[in-house]
Amino acid sequence: MSPLSLLLVFAVSAPALAERPPPNPDPRPMGPPDPHLDALAGASDLGDWAVSLEAGFPFFGARGQVALPWAGLNAVGSVNSALFTDTWALGGVSKRWVDTHRVVLSGEILVGGTIRSGDLSRRGPASQTTLRLARGHGRVVPALTLSSRHVLLTDVQEIQTAEGDVVQRSRSIAWSPVASFDVGVGVCPGFAVSAGLDVPWFDPPGFSLPGAHINLIVGGWK
Repeated sequence: MSPLSLLLVFAVSAPALAERPPPNPDPRPMGPPDPHLDALAGASDLGDWAVSLEAGFPFFGARGQVALPWAGLNAVGSVNSALFTDTWALGGVSKRWVDTHRVVLSGEILVGGTIRSGDLSRRGPASQTTLRLARGHGRVVPALTLSSRHVLLTDVQEIQTAEGDVVQRSRSIAWSPVASFDVGVGVCPGFAVSAGLDVPWFDPPGFSLPGAHINLIVGGWK
């Protein structure tokens, strides 16, 4: 091919190459709010929020999150109860670590308190760390949640001696891990439902019965 022909080919193809858009660094497509994705993945996009109401056995509760303008963080608050006897009220922050079209991974740290009524009553400051793994896009979103709850307990014992009553105090940490698997379905922009299975361990190594729940999820409305 002559130099003149090469020059003509380059002149024709150069405008097409210049007009080609650059690759999108974020493969997640833009679209209407996905409150089920935001709620199940544990963090909303900047400017968005999500609220979920949960009912089932043994857990009932509510959880809300709103995106903060700092480092991709979300403010999170939750109230959760197991059979209305073991109640947790927690607040903290969450952050997405991986955010692609295929998968979303987030983590959260919450602190607060817990109260248990009944024969084994207890109360104390509490914390919870959670990892959430969800599908990155779609009307149907499966998600896996792993949580670790800790309570700082103070035990008080009154001992009678010849010199009088002696009060002894000791501290211990109670650990309650929970694993959940959910499938969320977007009903319309701003509204979704999800259903899932729970595998809790109350005061391990004791075994606890598995449970199930349904969530109503709203969010993303401007």
